[in-house]
Amino acid sequence: MLTCIDLHADEDPALAANPGLADDAVLLEVWRRIRAIEDPCHVLADYPLTLVDLGVINRIDLDQGYVEVGLTYTEIGCTFAPRILQRLEEEVMAVPGIESMDVVYEPFPPWSPDRMSPRAQRLYAQRSAQAKAAVTMIPLSALKPRRDSSQST
Repeated sequence: MLTCIDLHADEDPALAANPGLADDAVLLEVWRRIRAIEDPCHVLADYPLTLVDLGVINRIDLDQGYVEVGLTYTEIGCTFAPRILQRLEEEVMAVPGIESMDVVYEPFPPWSPDRMSPRAQRLYAQRSAQAKAAVTMIPLSALKPRRDSSQST
């Protein structure tokens, strides 16, 4: 039996789009584990966002012990792609009843900030406001003109 989660609803897209998800214990556990995977880039930037928050997990298909995860990266050539794939495999394969899995890169539609969860969008708006406020606190006298690179030293 093929069970599919099509993501991108509201705060918890899987549960919103699939009210019966809680009835499939294996798929629900796969979803819980994937939902908890933090995005490595955002961990470094001290933004507590998961792959699901970013909207890069498109779908999760389960068919008799086989899981296929559809994934879009936020940018082509993501340097954290190997780590993301490793974490997905670690988490999904740790679910009892899962025998094999694949992650399928899905470049279309391309990622955009509109795909982020409302929580992620709120965090980005908050951080943006904080950054703008911090910049306005810098006195102009503290700013130095850029060095002219055409002058030799």
